[in-house]
Amino acid sequence: MKRFNVLVGIIPISHNNVLLLRRSLTERFLPGAWGPPCGKVDFGERLEDAVCRELFEETALQVQEIKGMIGYSMFMSDKDGDELHNLQINYLVEVVSATPVILDKSNDDYRWIPINEYESLDLSEYAVSTLQQAFNSVNAWLTPGN
Repeated sequence: MKRFNVLVGIIPISHNNVLLLRRSLTERFLPGAWGPPCGKVDFGERLEDAVCRELFEETALQVQEIKGMIGYSMFMSDKDGDELHNLQINYLVEVVSATPVILDKSNDDYRWIPINEYESLDLSEYAVSTLQQAFNSVNAWLTPGN
């Protein structure tokens, strides 16, 4: 069966650092890959509500402010034999606090990295394109000491 799936990608920022998660090796899509938190939008759910819910579910972090929608990604995947056409709408958010990060079972590690260092990491093309969307927008609101 072919299905359409809507996701939110979340780029959490705190004190000029961005949060990346490493997907658990048990995950079907990009196991072991580093990238920003993301998750499925529930039927009838507002996108902004999905951003706050997914970030909390995956990391226990709370959104202080949604800075804005910064772009989107489209990709194909499969789940339980279904072919999924995914639309991921990406948001830049500021978190209340960078700690504590408590991971759900879909992720097994995390890193806060300086914003300007993401290109030096071994990230998937998918993660890099999502982060590039964020960093094209980040200078519009980022201030020294933020």
